[in-house]
Amino acid sequence: MLKLIHLTSGKEFDFPNESDVMTIGRADTNQVAIDDPHVSALHGQIICRETGYCFQDLNSTNGSAVVHQGKKTLIDNTMAAGFRLGPGDQILLGSDTEPVVLEVIGITESVQPDKPIATMVATQQMASAEIVGGRIESVGGTLVPFLAFTEDLARALTTEDAFLVYSACLKVVGPHATTINLVDLAQGIPRVIFSMPEKSRLPACNGFNDQPLENELTIVENGPKQGQTARLPMRLDNDHLLYVLLATSRKDFISTELDSISLATNLLAARLRQLHLVSELQSARARLAVKNRYLQKRAQGRASHTMIGDSPAMLALREQIQKVALSDATVLISGPSGSGKELVAREIHRLSTRHSDIFAALNCGALVDSLLEPELFGCKKGAYTGANRDREGLFEVAHEGTLFLDEIGDMSPALQVKLLRVLESHEITPVGSTRSRRVNVRVLAATHRDLNKEVANGSFREDLFYRINVFPIQVPTLTERREDIGLLARYFLDKFAQESGSNVHDISDSAMRVLASQAYPGNIRQLANIIQRAILLASDQPRIVPEHLAIAEDNLVGQAVGSVKPGKLKEQMGEIEKALIIQTLKNTNANRTHAARQLGITRQALLGKLNRYGIK
Repeated sequence: MLKLIHLTSGKEFDFPNESDVMTIGRADTNQVAIDDPHVSALHGQIICRETGYCFQDLNSTNGSAVVHQGKKTLIDNTMAAGFRLGPGDQILLGSDTEPVVLEVIGITESVQPDKPIATMVATQQMASAEIVGGRIESVGGTLVPFLAFTEDLARALTTEDAFLVYSACLKVVGPHATTINLVDLAQGIPRVIFSMPEKSRLPACNGFNDQPLENELTIVENGPKQGQTARLPMRLDNDHLLYVLLATSRKDFISTELDSISLATNLLAARLRQLHLVSELQSARARLAVKNRYLQKRAQGRASHTMIGDSPAMLALREQIQKVALSDATVLISGPSGSGKELVAREIHRLSTRHSDIFAALNCGALVDSLLEPELFGCKKGAYTGANRDREGLFEVAHEGTLFLDEIGDMSPALQVKLLRVLESHEITPVGSTRSRRVNVRVLAATHRDLNKEVANGSFREDLFYRINVFPIQVPTLTERREDIGLLARYFLDKFAQESGSNVHDISDSAMRVLASQAYPGNIRQLANIIQRAILLASDQPRIVPEHLAIAEDNLVGQAVGSVKPGKLKEQMGEIEKALIIQTLKNTNANRTHAARQLGITRQALLGKLNRYGIK
């Protein structure tokens, strides 16, 4: 028996008698539920072993420690057996400065010193069902009960149903088996998942080898006049091992009874493998359904995912994309908002060997940590409030494909650590889970921030920066590719006119000159908005003219360009030069020295132009 107390709240927790595991974490589904932001949803667990109660950390975000006799020991996942607890020990969870403290205030050892330790008495290879069946018949036994057992197993749709059918069969073919446990050996930790009678527990390790060998039946003697326990392992797949523990009321097992139990266990193992494969197929089907929804959603706007332009800046950008597309290198795409960073990422994916698989995109700055983590890595049912089902994260959804992480510079330091681990190990751990899953995903990242400065001021991890900055790409601003404004404007005109059913189908030369002279701090997104608004203002007119562009009133240069009429070049350029000087003086609060510096001329030259154009 174990009793804990939460020192802050004074709340006490008793180790559940019907279980051999007590979980600790922030989720309400834990036996020890702790409402603290620094504690993970499934932070750790206490396991009842024959040697005592042991605490394990389950890959928590902020870690755990145990204070034993004044000495603090950090607990990590390398301590597979856990830390054995004693009276007065303190378990520290979460924050280093203000951890949650659970103190052991009562403990009864699970194995008494005077209790005899079980000893292994025999091992043998488990024979196939055909061989065991032949042995049973050779001694006058019958296989009739197994025919009914096989039919009942075929109707069992869950592991629990199959175990109940197995238990019923053993009452006939192995009547001296008093207690039956089905044990899961996930991550090397034995856990009883079903038992008959219900809630009965047999020692999972006492007297046995540390790890059961595949197809090896092992028998131990529990002690004087306490009978024997047999262990029969079952392999589900390369990573998953179960075994059955059976206790007999006799002094020892009868060989014919063991043969019958072995045959029943072989048949159970075959059915459990089938159910395991069905579960895997259902999971794969669910993943495909999620991918299909993503692909359909992306396909709806596929026409808009086109890189437009033939300016020198765009030609250089395309050359960079072609160089990196066929590799699996991580790419960091930098550029101001609205410059088309996601389009660059999509083009890399389209030209890559992963183009037939999914492209998933996520804006890291749009979600808080509590939502961003499950969105990336997935979650288990009950991991947090509202997690009413298992959910795959985008790393799993994009398996074999590409994941685009936009605005990665907005990611918190805590999630930066987890992302770095995934990029290095190619394994993700869903929120609330203790099992890692391998993923094969190419990661493309983007940001509008200067990550070199972010690293220097400590807001972005240096190791993560070097991990994602394998191949940097700088997306040019629209100002740096003015030659493409005409192509882009006509592209957006066709796109928005078709979507709205508008009759506008052209842009006048004067309107195009205004667009070409505009400043675009919002880049391509700003140009798209201007064209969309112009289509609405043009109403039923066939073309866009300068009046439809809603140019800001203080953009005098744009207005001057738009109002240019046919005439001599010198006169028209004079009007534009005059507008440019007036605009610059306005921007510099009439400071002539600063205005001359911005215009790239001397102050004396500026004074001469002011006199020529009559500018006061």
